[in-house]
Amino acid sequence: MPALADIGQVYRWDRPQLFATGALTLTDLLARIPVVTTFQSGWIPSPQVAAHAGEFGTVRVFIDGFEIDELNPRSGEVLDLSLIPLWTAEEVRIEHTAREIRVHMRTWSSRSTTAQTRVDVSTGDVGTNTYRAYFAKRTSQGLLIQAGAYQYLTQDDDLGDSDHLGMIARAGWAKGKFSVVGTYYTLGLDRTEQPRFSPLPALADLPRQDGRNTQAHVRAAFGDPSQSGLWAQAGVGLFGFKLTRGDTTLVTPGTPPDSIVFNRDTTRSRPQFLGALGYNVGPLRFEATSRVRNVRDEIFVSAGGRVGFEHERLVASVYAEQRMPDSSLTTDATFRVLPLSFLAIGGSIGRTSPISSADRPTTLTARAELGLKLGRVWFSGGAFIRDTAATPAPIIFDTSFTPAATGRLTGAYTTIRGKVLGDVGVDIVGLRWDQANFYRPRYQARSQVYIDTKWLSAVPSGNLNIFAAVTHEYRDRVFFPVNAEELPALTSTFSRTWNFMIEVRILRAVLSYQLRNVFGLPYEQVPGFVMPRQTNFYGVRWEFVN
Repeated sequence: MPALADIGQVYRWDRPQLFATGALTLTDLLARIPVVTTFQSGWIPSPQVAAHAGEFGTVRVFIDGFEIDELNPRSGEVLDLSLIPLWTAEEVRIEHTAREIRVHMRTWSSRSTTAQTRVDVSTGDVGTNTYRAYFAKRTSQGLLIQAGAYQYLTQDDDLGDSDHLGMIARAGWAKGKFSVVGTYYTLGLDRTEQPRFSPLPALADLPRQDGRNTQAHVRAAFGDPSQSGLWAQAGVGLFGFKLTRGDTTLVTPGTPPDSIVFNRDTTRSRPQFLGALGYNVGPLRFEATSRVRNVRDEIFVSAGGRVGFEHERLVASVYAEQRMPDSSLTTDATFRVLPLSFLAIGGSIGRTSPISSADRPTTLTARAELGLKLGRVWFSGGAFIRDTAATPAPIIFDTSFTPAATGRLTGAYTTIRGKVLGDVGVDIVGLRWDQANFYRPRYQARSQVYIDTKWLSAVPSGNLNIFAAVTHEYRDRVFFPVNAEELPALTSTFSRTWNFMIEVRILRAVLSYQLRNVFGLPYEQVPGFVMPRQTNFYGVRWEFVN
């Protein structure tokens, strides 16, 4: 897990904090990050993608050190974030650099020799019902056994139906500085056809997909990367995807190349070998990694390194990675310094260049930020600049969407984050680009006012916690380039939503309620796909220690 250089509260959540955010998918977390725009076609099971400054392919996800590659041919080069198992995470860190967003996830792990059980049950509108169950136990000899399952079902004529079943199993052993753990995760997701509502010319519906994703990996480790001294890890993983229903699927109507047909036996698997070596001394961290992939019987080696410094007054990181699957070299440097306790200066610079071909431009980006702390609140303002970029298309929504190239880009953003008065706080981010462009709204904002209190004056034991929040989200209309003579596709209007949530923890039980799109305003994030109207979602999470 890298050190984070954000001004104020960093974008990191442990397991209790993660569920308390109300995030149902990874895109709910990414929506909090400046310069990131998320897109989805509907409710929880719908395809979901994220762009960094309007550029797809620069939001990457790592689980236990393994990078998650997109294997579904319908998704092209853009990762479908709806399939990332947020419910299995112990910790999530979002590394916000100028060049890309790296999401680091660590899988849930038990450290107690007492058996732990947890059950989550929720229900709501759009015919939504969710069930989660967890079990974990570690023996006094260092053996670990974990299992979990997550199922949800949705039902709606406009958003389509879905049936999701994910399961995880882990087994491991640890003694002293040595440990080994094996993890197996499988997800079966059946999404029915989702209708599309658009004026002429008619746009294609999102076709049905019944597929299975699998992740299996084993890691052996020496030492602890969070402690001083030498540490090393080695692992091997196998990641797979398979279409499990339907003889053929026509993604978009028309004649080739606008039509893409996938056979029922579409199966993709990709082994990945991981090696990492590091040394920590005081605030300094040194790390070298290598990932070896077998892509269509061709071996690709991706090597990277990081030098980090983490101190109360200064956090800095220099990162470099040679990514052979897409033949690119990415380097970035990120820092945050506090010359005074109430003053922060941060920034990042990054560069991506092709290694063996010139099919994409060399891209240089930079971000600078200045923060001022008043009381417990950090006020910050930042500027972002990028010279040029070429982004792949999110064809998971529509294969007529095309890649886009953009020239010089500048933007400015501001954030206000922290406790304003007592237990009342705010989390606000606003973003403005010099102009609107493909896959990027010109204006975008997310504002949250919340109260997070244990009410110790009334319940001094700390067995009660109340979190309540009102969130407003806004974005301009977005252009999507299409492979046609018509004008680019455009979302029907700007989007403006109000959301409310409250969570009450009593001992080890948490009662949760969300009301999304409080006023039921119609909006869309992808042209033609209507997002849910007013949506209630509520339930209970209950943990037992036997």
